[in-house]
Amino acid sequence: MKSGNSLFAPVRLVFYILIFLFCSIISGWGQVCLSGDIVFATQAEVDRFAQNYPGCSIIGGGVIIESGEDHPIYDLQGLSQIAHIEGYLEVRNNKELLSLDGLNNLQQVDGRLTISGNTMLTSLAGLSHLKSIAESVRISSNSSLKSIDIFDKVLVIRGDLSIYYNNSLTKIVGFDDLIEIDGNVIIRENAVLSNLDGLQKLRKIRQDLLIQENNLLRDLSGFIQLQEIGQDFIVDNNASFTNLKGVEDLHTVGRYLQVVNNERLQSMTGLDSVQKIGGLLQIYNNPLLETLEGLNKIDKESIDNLAIIDCPRLADCAVNSICEFLGEYSEKHSISKNKSGCNTRDEILFECDRNGNSSGGASEVIRFYPNPTFGIVSIEGFSQDAENKKKKKKKK
Repeated sequence: MKSGNSLFAPVRLVFYILIFLFCSIISGWGQVCLSGDIVFATQAEVDRFAQNYPGCSIIGGGVIIESGEDHPIYDLQGLSQIAHIEGYLEVRNNKELLSLDGLNNLQQVDGRLTISGNTMLTSLAGLSHLKSIAESVRISSNSSLKSIDIFDKVLVIRGDLSIYYNNSLTKIVGFDDLIEIDGNVIIRENAVLSNLDGLQKLRKIRQDLLIQENNLLRDLSGFIQLQEIGQDFIVDNNASFTNLKGVEDLHTVGRYLQVVNNERLQSMTGLDSVQKIGGLLQIYNNPLLETLEGLNKIDKESIDNLAIIDCPRLADCAVNSICEFLGEYSEKHSISKNKSGCNTRDEILFECDRNGNSSGGASEVIRFYPNPTFGIVSIEGFSQDAENKKKKKKKK
């Protein structure tokens, strides 16, 4: 007679086999299938990925998707099981790739994300489930791309956000929850870009903000909650800007504030809340600019150097920040080629005194006019306030 244990031995064996198979299947889910980088250079390599690495959802290195004219990549469906890339992701120079469909399950990239040189790419929607990008984001030279309407789950970008040379891009609307960028924000040479509304929750940029050569962009209205720029704020050569509205919450620029080469800019309205910069304040080659109203609140102690040059219609420079800085410092400035009233330090200080703006030594600036002349000369510059100050000093 067989014992009870021997009767159940086959059953236990089957049970253990089933457990082993189940664990094997589970271990395939979420496994790191490649410990290094992988390059997809042909459509066949993309298509074979799921066959070569069944169940693989995590790649332990970087991923490059780049193809030549002889073996173009046009479809990424073969990569649909990838959820996590522990390195970088670069999709570049694929001349026949129309979309990023196939990357729909990708949620995390631990390195940089680059989408560049894909001339037929019209949408980034295939990355709509991406929640985390550990380093920089670069979207460049995608000549058919019309909008950036993804990244709505990303809260922080740990590197740069660079968007440039996208000739059909009209709007950036996809960074709905992005509140901080640890690197630079570079938005340049997007010929028909007119909308930055996707950046409306962004509060802090730790390095530079560069807005350059976006010919149809009218203002900075996409940055309505931006409060701090860690280094330089540069607005350069944006042909449709008439003012700088959109950054009304901005209070600090860590280094340079430069507004240069904007051919239709008429005022500095929009910078009204800026209280502190950390270096150069440069206003250069803005041919229609008439006033510096909007710069009133900048603390003179935060300005290291001042340049107001080549703004032929600019006559109103007598705002508080400029008056106080020029009244305090006789050097540290370069002022020329502007309209009368804003063409030299003395002209600006005279206007400061006449308008009642604080300028330190401005009230003692003397103006002789007309000059030169062979006739009667008028002298202005000794205000009653200045005389009263002198009398008080004598009494002491």
